Amino acid sequence: MSFDPINPVALIASAATGVGAACARELAQRADGGLILADVDESALEACADSLDRAPERVSTLAFNPADPRRWADAADFIAAHYGRLDWALIDAGAAFPRHEDYLEYTRRGLEAVMPLIGDNRDGGAVVLMASAAALAEELRTGADGGLLDLLREATRRGDRRQVRIGALAFGDPQATAWSEAPLFEELVRSNGGIADAFAQIGQIAPPIARHPGVTLANLIPMMISEASGGGVLVVDGGHTL
Repeated sequence: MSFDPINPVALIASAATGVGAACARELAQRADGGLILADVDESALEACADSLDRAPERVSTLAFNPADPRRWADAADFIAAHYGRLDWALIDAGAAFPRHEDYLEYTRRGLEAVMPLIGDNRDGGAVVLMASAAALAEELRTGADGGLLDLLREATRRGDRRQVRIGALAFGDPQATAWSEAPLFEELVRSNGGIADAFAQIGQIAPPIARHPGVTLANLIPMMISEASGGGVLVVDGGHTL
């Protein structure tokens, strides 16, 4: 199976600002078949489209409320009529924290709209849900059923039948204290005699932590959409959320 389709078409929901806009700039260099930008803020959406330096020949903007399932259906019809396919989709799955109370319904409606389009491709494609690490941590702490992780598992099972890979990119608050400044890490440094020994201690109890200067959240999107299997969550924590 090829994970680098010819002339891929990409959809980015919540593309007007923040991480969504950064992802639009990143995928504009890769989505040779076309780029569809969606957001409820029409003026910010147009500004994002105008700011793309290396945009594909076809760029469309769709301003609509993701709470409205009819508009998601309209978006799917537009993509099918004007592009004939969809390979990649990025959907805001409650990236802000605290989340909007209906974020799961928004996410479900987006998945229902884009998965059939992607599944019609011979080699399928990928959907990346952009999520909040803080909200996922809260979900894990409370052990509540019916959250984003359950939705991700359900979508992955359905997607596997049509070669639609579903993954999530969860990020922390960029304004939060860096993990290296967190009291827990500082205590590890003190108790182990230095930073190197603190890293060694962390490596014994959890997957190693590594920092990669210059790597942004948007840079990780191509990696996420090219992964051979779905159902995973990549946590990129801007603080010490977890």
